[in-house]
Amino acid sequence: MTNDRVLEKVGWLTQIKTIYIPPITQEEVERLKSQHDAYIREMFRVGVMFLQENGMTVRTVLREGDIVDDGSQLTAGDLTEDGMRFYVAGITKWHQKLDRSANRTKIVADTSFLEKRYREYVDYELPLFRKLLPEVAGDKKMLESRTRLKPVIESVIAGLDGNMKEFFAKRSIKATVDTMYVFCYQYSLSM
Repeated sequence: MTNDRVLEKVGWLTQIKTIYIPPITQEEVERLKSQHDAYIREMFRVGVMFLQENGMTVRTVLREGDIVDDGSQLTAGDLTEDGMRFYVAGITKWHQKLDRSANRTKIVADTSFLEKRYREYVDYELPLFRKLLPEVAGDKKMLESRTRLKPVIESVIAGLDGNMKEFFAKRSIKATVDTMYVFCYQYSLSM
């Protein structure tokens, strides 16, 4: 993945045309658009600040008090390797959770979901990836195939103990394979 690849850009979501079904006044359209744009900007700010506060960026993308505008963006090069993995495993899942929420503007500032995902990432997913990597690192075809990865992942999980084994026992093997596949695929791109 190239460092200049844009992962998020505020304008992508604020500059889209939205069609509202009548009967709705122009004032109501403008109010809804304003609420939507404010939500998108806050979602970007909260996500970037979370990544920065947890040491997952290589530079300061956004300072406290900076204005988030349509040109604000996050690139792959802004993130550390762990930051890129967490972006996929945590930030994108958080975006999906927000999109499903009935009251997105209210919960966007609540980082408890991100904090939980971060703890799972640091305590379980990252250590599993690090245990898995020596098993598959030299095999690019292995790194790019969920089917080939699954038995190796199951074998590594079987060798775990304590809290890690308990965590993965509660989680579906599909979810674990999907996460590890993304981590391995990203790793293969850097080979």
